[in-house]
Amino acid sequence: MKDRSRTPSDSPSRGRSRTRKSKGKTNSGNDAIPEALSSPKSSLRPAKDILNRLKYDKEKYEIDEWVIGYWDRPTGMIVEKPALEWVGETTHEEFIPEHRIEYFAGRDHKYEFLWHRQKRIDNCFGSGSNASQSTKEEAESS
Repeated sequence: MKDRSRTPSDSPSRGRSRTRKSKGKTNSGNDAIPEALSSPKSSLRPAKDILNRLKYDKEKYEIDEWVIGYWDRPTGMIVEKPALEWVGETTHEEFIPEHRIEYFAGRDHKYEFLWHRQKRIDNCFGSGSNASQSTKEEAESS
């Protein structure tokens, strides 16, 4: 019985190379890569997680102390709504998809953000751009 396994050198190339060639650009090592682009971003927890934390962690948060800033499509602006009034039921008349939520902020409008999508702030779980800061603070306090 013959061995029918092929090695890469035995297989037909069909006119294509398996490796990609660069388009003439070479990195000579002199190009400085900004630190913000070179370090991987920590993923930001979704708005649904923050909303659930506000609803169910009654020892740490009172939901009526927070507002939700969301993108309102008809007006094209960010509109605020009390977190207590947020409707999650998709069949409800006032339903707004959670992917439109931009931030959770204190109701007193001092704009201490609990969570902010664009600024990548998460002071609830410690994810996002402040994830490395929160882990440093935890290590220092230990």
